[in-house]
Amino acid sequence: AKEALLFDAVVLFRRRRRSRLTSSHKKRERERVVVKKEEEEEEDVSWTFGGWWWKIIIIIIIMTTMMMEDGVVAFATARVERVIDLRAYLLHHASSSTGLPRGTILFSMALILGLPLGMLFRLVSKHTHSRPSSSSFVFGGRSAAAVSRTAMALIGGTTMSLMTFGTSTYHAFYVALPSVLLLKACATYGKRKGVGVVTFLWSFGYLVWVHYDADSGSEWKRGNIDITGLLMVLTLKVTSSAMNFEDYGLDDAEKSSFMKRHELAEAPKTLEYLAWCMFPCTLVSGPTVEFKTFRMWLREEGIFDPDSPRNKLTHYTRWPRTWMVLTIQRFIGAMICLALHLYLAGIVSLQEVMANGNEWEMMSLWEKLKTVYIVGAAGKYKYYFVWMFADASSAACGLAYNGINAEKSVTGREGPEQWNGMTNIHPFGVDFANTFAEIPSHWNIRTGIWLRHYCYDRIHRFRVRTSGKKNRKAGPVELLLTQLVSGIWHGLSAGYWMFFSSTALIIYSSRRTYKWQRDYMSERFVKYWRMFSLVMTHVGLIYLTPAFHLVEFKETLRAWNGMYWFVHIFSIASIALTILVRPERWKKRKKDFAASKKEK
Repeated sequence: AKEALLFDAVVLFRRRRRSRLTSSHKKRERERVVVKKEEEEEEDVSWTFGGWWWKIIIIIIIMTTMMMEDGVVAFATARVERVIDLRAYLLHHASSSTGLPRGTILFSMALILGLPLGMLFRLVSKHTHSRPSSSSFVFGGRSAAAVSRTAMALIGGTTMSLMTFGTSTYHAFYVALPSVLLLKACATYGKRKGVGVVTFLWSFGYLVWVHYDADSGSEWKRGNIDITGLLMVLTLKVTSSAMNFEDYGLDDAEKSSFMKRHELAEAPKTLEYLAWCMFPCTLVSGPTVEFKTFRMWLREEGIFDPDSPRNKLTHYTRWPRTWMVLTIQRFIGAMICLALHLYLAGIVSLQEVMANGNEWEMMSLWEKLKTVYIVGAAGKYKYYFVWMFADASSAACGLAYNGINAEKSVTGREGPEQWNGMTNIHPFGVDFANTFAEIPSHWNIRTGIWLRHYCYDRIHRFRVRTSGKKNRKAGPVELLLTQLVSGIWHGLSAGYWMFFSSTALIIYSSRRTYKWQRDYMSERFVKYWRMFSLVMTHVGLIYLTPAFHLVEFKETLRAWNGMYWFVHIFSIASIALTILVRPERWKKRKKDFAASKKEK
């Protein structure tokens, strides 16, 4: 009994001692946390306006601003006027010394300035700031690097637009501000349905009005590039963000992989949204980029985070070597394309040929095709130059980075880096396309992606929902409507509409003939058909050139009359062939040949 009592006393003593040690340890830990928190708050006072007195500072700032409102407005107006005066001075001397149209000089200046600005963005990263901001009031919980990039993009893009387009820059904010305010209002009231359609109608309606007011088709034809080019890129941006915001409210079964990847759970931050809209590296030429991707780059998150373990495996931290090589390569490619454009543009001008009486009608078909080919090649290399230069600017700032190529990865965690996030052109893909249907995947790629996912797929989904046929396949209606949207986006000139409606016919014909030769044509004739298809694809491109260059209805009709409408006739005949000529014995022979080849 004594031993039991002694044992109980020892156990009780140990428990009390352990309890006292634990309570004292917890007390010291609480004191340590309190002291650390107080130290952090003291450190953050000067950086984040911590403490109670920041309210007094805000009140003083508001009162001072109200008293000096006229002076602030006058100061801002004076700065804008100085920028515009500088623009006029530089424009006068550049135009008089080179003889180029003023619009071409302004566009080229804005395009070239995108490259050094892209390099400046690289100087602002997480590693240039010792600590992130912890104030949700001042910076919304974002790092100081993200805030710096946002300010650089917004101020730099706005200044560049003022230098290029003058006071017409207000059009950009007339499109961007209502769009972001609509998204914020919908987020506040929890209403997402219909915001994409409303933004689409608003932005496209405003773009069409500016096209009409500026007579953009005729101005671009004369080389005077105006604000409509910027608004075209901006229209793609605001409509995509609104539709991505609406997609978040759909069921997962209704979403495609593209929709899931780019959907927006919340309304964008206003300054980030405006910085995205006025991003200077691709301001005047495009291409467009999804807001979610731009926000990740702005904040250095996801694939753009240099501290990410995934990206360390891909040597992402070795940016200085990688981005420099890619930027130089794309810059050199752009300069080569510019030289080819200048050389070919000096040989012949289609406008001069059409304006010189009956010269066009007196030419043979071979001479007409040769003339149109040279004109089309000159225009093609011009677009190559613009888009490759914009791609070089995007590589310089890092926005062109697109993660790793998972298909060439062994474990899915390492692989070659992809820098095609802002690539808008594959020159060899266009020049050696085997069918007309392949060209949209190589020419103006980012706009093609927008047309595919925000027009073509959504029109098809709407038709499936209204018809009730879940297995309904997309057909010529979706293709024609998508191409008409592209024509309206380019401008109100009839030539654009004629060009894109004709491409719809040719692409549909190309798809039908490809399926027909796959199912019915004998294998011994396939290689000859492919050679013929390659030739007809590029002849079709040559044939369509006058519509895009002349842009006027009567001039385009005159050009196609001179070429006897042979591409339109051939496309319609090909569609009729695929419908009428479908012998079952050819199809059976094709299947038997494929089966025997598979057995071997």
